[in-house]
Amino acid sequence: MIYIVIEINGFKQLKKVNNNLIVQVLDYMDTSLNSDECNFVVQKNDVFIYNCAAENQNINSLFINTINLFKFLELNKNDLYGYNVFISQSAMDFSEEQIMLLIHKIYLIKDDESYYVDKGIYTLFTGFAEFNPGGEFYKLSSYNEISHDDEDNIIKFLSQRENIDQYFDVVSPFISSDKKGFVFFYSEKNYEASILSFCIAGLLQGSTLDVPWLYISPGKSDISYAGSLLNCMDSSFINKAADYLSEPERSIWSDNIHFLLRSNCMISDEDSIILFRIYLKAYSNKMRELLLPPIVFILNIDNFRDIPLNYIASALEDLYSELDLLPVLFSTEEDIPVFF
Repeated sequence: MIYIVIEINGFKQLKKVNNNLIVQVLDYMDTSLNSDECNFVVQKNDVFIYNCAAENQNINSLFINTINLFKFLELNKNDLYGYNVFISQSAMDFSEEQIMLLIHKIYLIKDDESYYVDKGIYTLFTGFAEFNPGGEFYKLSSYNEISHDDEDNIIKFLSQRENIDQYFDVVSPFISSDKKGFVFFYSEKNYEASILSFCIAGLLQGSTLDVPWLYISPGKSDISYAGSLLNCMDSSFINKAADYLSEPERSIWSDNIHFLLRSNCMISDEDSIILFRIYLKAYSNKMRELLLPPIVFILNIDNFRDIPLNYIASALEDLYSELDLLPVLFSTEEDIPVFF
């Protein structure tokens, strides 16, 4: 299930002083989100929650409409007291507990007038936009304007199940160990990579919950080359990773986990590489426990800078045989990077 959570600060006060604006905001929310077959769930004070079934959802349309809603709020920000948009994916059934959890999450957002997503939605939207990690969530930093032609192409791409099966057939021999190496997918559209990676993971995962699939995307930090190595770590698995490590690895992990839990901590590239390698071991052991292949999805590989890509490739090469890793690369360029 996908949940869209909108916070309108001081909603009750705004209704008293500028009811016309509030009517416009509510109308815009209903019109834009209902067009995506999303349903209004509940209003709790300043927070409005909609949901929609992920399997019935046109991801591109959902992204466009939530971005347009965010832009509408931004256009009226001088008349509002603040707002946030948060999008989350959850396997939990709809319940009062789920509502309270979503409200708690949007209240955790410190930056006002922001658009945030959780890890599951980040994976779906990464082909459309750039996000910066901010603690447990990812904050929108920039996005690509997407045409209706692209939207039609995405609908066509997802509706042609035989295409997904064909791509899955490419990966299957590597999963069964009939082939060794890595898988490289080329597409001129970034969004196809993110959607395809999600589809492959979904087919493998089935009804299994809480799978910490590893997706690595290019980082934009000018401070560190190793940001991508840390940002890919699943926030819900970081605290559990120690359970899947040897005693020496567990000790190093425990001594350095604060670098992963606090967004403002400075860490050297060398220490980031060590943590990334340890995380790969925990990830592989966890996936083995779930009877799933430890796939490492590397998205938009043509947008990586050489140094971080070298860090990633070196770690995967060193641990490939030991951990049975399967790197799956996605690119908008036909040439495979030299590091692989």
